[in-house]
Amino acid sequence: MDRMMDQGFEQLLASQERYLEEFWRRSDIRVSNIRQDRIKRSTVEIQQAIRFNLFHILQASARAEDSGVPAKGLTGQAYEGHYFWDTEIYLLLFLIYTSPRVPKNLLTFRHRMLPQARARARELGRRGAMFPWRTISGEEASAYYAAGTAQYHINADIMYALRKHVQATGRSCATTAPRCSLKRHACGET
Repeated sequence: MDRMMDQGFEQLLASQERYLEEFWRRSDIRVSNIRQDRIKRSTVEIQQAIRFNLFHILQASARAEDSGVPAKGLTGQAYEGHYFWDTEIYLLLFLIYTSPRVPKNLLTFRHRMLPQARARARELGRRGAMFPWRTISGEEASAYYAAGTAQYHINADIMYALRKHVQATGRSCATTAPRCSLKRHACGET
């Protein structure tokens, strides 16, 4: 609000228009040549549904600086704003190619969870780190014990996202030191 008051509404509007134009340039998925005899929706309806979902991704991830992307984004109250494991395996892979700043922030956010993930591994009698199924602060927040303890794939999801990020950016593990630490602990190499 202060920025808008200092710079004026017209400048804020122009910057938002540039931001959205750039997002759609990088992220838009266009649908064509849909065989109408095979589906119940028109090309226009499918296109609109895809763009609606892309807009939700934009809203939910645009300010992912010191936190994760909540499971329902800005669209619903379910999950109480918690960050889930599927961010790395689904959402981060899209963002690597469309919003490169966001995946780096999300991986850094995971890295800051290492102390809690190490403690969780010790609680469960494991080496390394065990990242939470559902969290806001890095602590496991799942009320469902089976989900909160059957989380072995989460480390692999995070490493898969890290590997994709390194491949897409061309950076080596040596130039991403914090995430190397993340890799070592998530893989049980403490």
